[in-house]
Amino acid sequence: MRTRTGLFAVSVCLFIILAAISGSVHAKSFSSPIRAAHSGLCLDVPESSNEVVGIVQWPCTGNPNQLFDFKPQSDNSYLIQARHSGMCLDVEAGSTENGARLIQYPCHGSVNQRFRVIRSADIFFLVSRLAERCVDVPGASRAPGTALVLWRCHGAAHQRVALPGLREGVTASPQNRQAFEGRWRVRTATGAEVGTADIIVMDGDLRIIWLKREGRRGWVQAYTLVFPAVTRDRYRAGDTTVEFLNANRAAVIDESGRNANLTMERVGSGQ
Repeated sequence: MRTRTGLFAVSVCLFIILAAISGSVHAKSFSSPIRAAHSGLCLDVPESSNEVVGIVQWPCTGNPNQLFDFKPQSDNSYLIQARHSGMCLDVEAGSTENGARLIQYPCHGSVNQRFRVIRSADIFFLVSRLAERCVDVPGASRAPGTALVLWRCHGAAHQRVALPGLREGVTASPQNRQAFEGRWRVRTATGAEVGTADIIVMDGDLRIIWLKREGRRGWVQAYTLVFPAVTRDRYRAGDTTVEFLNANRAAVIDESGRNANLTMERVGSGQ
């Protein structure tokens, strides 16, 4: 019998794997404010400073110190440059620890200034390439002026951001994707079962709804992963492809090699 600690560790590992699998946004230039999903406040360079300072959340104003230019890099990550100062978001002192401060610093392009934009449904995570930690509002604070940090990715609302300037341009859907809708069992490449998911098709995207079991409530939604179509049988987000081998079996392939490949087997209608 698994302990509660063991189950928690498995859940954390699954989130990290599947959040990365779900959708590293294809790196392309765009500009956008960055709005914390839990508070509605925007990432802000205090007092429009041109010095090395910490990034905070603050009521959204639309001013240049809250506008960021996302500059694509060769590893499918971004440099995120403050419009008013030309400085880049940076993990202070290259720290890999939880609680490392997010600052603006002159751009140099090293790994502590590179961030992946991970898409999950209609929101995003900013994940540092330095230690694969997420931009985080400590303690889920809603207070203006709270300083942003890096923390182990866990998927809670205070690690989620909206990027109003990002429009991914998903193309029209092929026909008959409904053939893939239903409940699926998720396994590792060695056959070990790691979870259950429902698949639906919505707005031309394949949506994989990761499920968790909660006592008498049974299966409940944990989070949703979104994959735009490539062909009728292939869906891709970032470095990861979901390919349906037939109506009852699919492969989840991470072409970057950073995450485990998975397989999915149909188990029912999703009811």
